[in-house]
Amino acid sequence: MKIFIGCSSYDELNNIYYEEAKKIAKYLVDRNCSLVFGGSSKGIMGSVYNTFKENNKDIYAIQTKHYSNDLEGLECHKQIVETTLEQLEEFMKQSDLLIFLPGGYGTYNELFYMISEYVNETHNKKIIIYNINNYFDGLEEIFSKIKEEKFASLFDFVKIINNLDEFKSYMEEIC
Repeated sequence: MKIFIGCSSYDELNNIYYEEAKKIAKYLVDRNCSLVFGGSSKGIMGSVYNTFKENNKDIYAIQTKHYSNDLEGLECHKQIVETTLEQLEEFMKQSDLLIFLPGGYGTYNELFYMISEYVNETHNKKIIIYNINNYFDGLEEIFSKIKEEKFASLFDFVKIINNLDEFKSYMEEIC
């Protein structure tokens, strides 16, 4: 199974993000999954990449031309695309499951694009948001408000997970 993981590529974050990301990646490695990601050796993304690399799993990095230097030194399948939109489309096309860990603007862009594309029936992949250190609590509030106020009708394709046991249980349920 090819798993997309969207997350931060910034360094100097709280250590809890790196540690939890490694645990998630190790669990996926043990399930014989491959990684699809944005192609950076930094930040949470680097922790995930290193876990897959250390365990000799297939890794697919898809990066925009603007950030193609981030691919230097990575040992994986590399693909350079022109735009962020092309990158997002490749993430969806090449992945069986979409997982989001904490990140900044790019991560939120990826998440909301993939949610919109699911609603538009461009893909039918489950989306998991892993709420490390309560990072996504505000997003959970927004999703509740969308549902409560009936601004959307589809909800079961996005799952917010709060800990590793819950993540493992949900993975067993959907895979």
